[in-house]
Amino acid sequence: PKDAQRYLCRIWSLMRTAFKDNDLQVYGLRVVEPHHDGTPHWHMMLFCNPRQRNQIIEIMRRYALKEDGDERGAARNRFQAKHLNRGGAAGYIAKYISKNIDGYALDGQLDNDTGRPLKDTAAAVTAWASTWRIPQFKTVGLPTMGAYRELRKLPRGVSIADEFDERVEAARAAADSGDFALYISAQGGANVPRDCQTVRVARSPSDEVNEYEEEVERVVGIYAPHLGARHIHITRTTDWRIVPKVPVVEPLTLKSGIAAPRSPVNNCGKLTGGDTSLPAPTPSEHAAAVLNLVDDGVIEWNAPEVVRTLRGALKHGLKTPNRLQRNGSPLKPHEIAPSARLTRSERLQITRIRVDLAQNAIRPQRWELEALARGATVNYDGKKFTYPVADEWPGFWHQFE
Repeated sequence: PKDAQRYLCRIWSLMRTAFKDNDLQVYGLRVVEPHHDGTPHWHMMLFCNPRQRNQIIEIMRRYALKEDGDERGAARNRFQAKHLNRGGAAGYIAKYISKNIDGYALDGQLDNDTGRPLKDTAAAVTAWASTWRIPQFKTVGLPTMGAYRELRKLPRGVSIADEFDERVEAARAAADSGDFALYISAQGGANVPRDCQTVRVARSPSDEVNEYEEEVERVVGIYAPHLGARHIHITRTTDWRIVPKVPVVEPLTLKSGIAAPRSPVNNCGKLTGGDTSLPAPTPSEHAAAVLNLVDDGVIEWNAPEVVRTLRGALKHGLKTPNRLQRNGSPLKPHEIAPSARLTRSERLQITRIRVDLAQNAIRPQRWELEALARGATVNYDGKKFTYPVADEWPGFWHQFE
């Protein structure tokens, strides 16, 4: 399924490039669904200029049939285009959104592939998309959805016109009321580049790094490009982190009968220095202790030591990748850098040099052979041996001094 999704995305990128080259504009929504065998297919609702409709359909059909388009059933099944009126288009896309979420208002309708009720297949489709990490819904040519979500995080009914201007306030009011059509108009309309939209998402580098020690940018709020990128309204004031669950430790209760001590003397041994050492706490225990300090207000969540401790606890216990050892162990070979590897000509030359030195009762080491093959001079018992490099080998010869 993931390979098929990548193929469809590549074909769609070629179509969008052709649209741009021919000055054709489309916008709408895309929904991804699985076939009965798990491979994805797309349902798209696109709006365009009526005079450009035939040209757009022809471009999409040509790219859909570009690869193996002459195979049986390709012309009928690869690409289907249908003209819908305004109400029919809304009902068409609403049906596919519903059957990919919770099956709302689809009672009595059956799936064309499996024959099962559409309401029952919604859970299976959601699990399929989550397993293969395939985004089910994607807008085409519409303003950014990230800004729409961030605007809805703002307090309801609170104007931001004093902080920005009336254009930004219009976008906030549209998102606050859930009027997406008004939000599109407030952002400048369809097919507007992101740099020209009224509101955009603001991101900032976080204190954490990813697995490759690279900075990670997090969404922090919104900004208006026409007012400057430095003027940011923060919408995410709380920093959330995924931490390991603290195990619930039940209190220690020792149940026994009444047994008074027979003497006031405690004969239990005391822990002394010597060779006895306390066990080191595990990363999980260390993280649990840190979380208790955070809950008590002793330290803060965003303290570097806290982040480092929690990250180490999360990584603890993960399977280490099987890599070659670098400590010189004879059980595993050394990793040789590409620049230090010998060419085929140099390996053949090493064989000739070894034979020549053996005739002089010399048993060289490996590094000496590699140095001689690369044109170096090596001294054996007062005699200097030099051989030409492999690329300039005019004939087998050596030089004694």
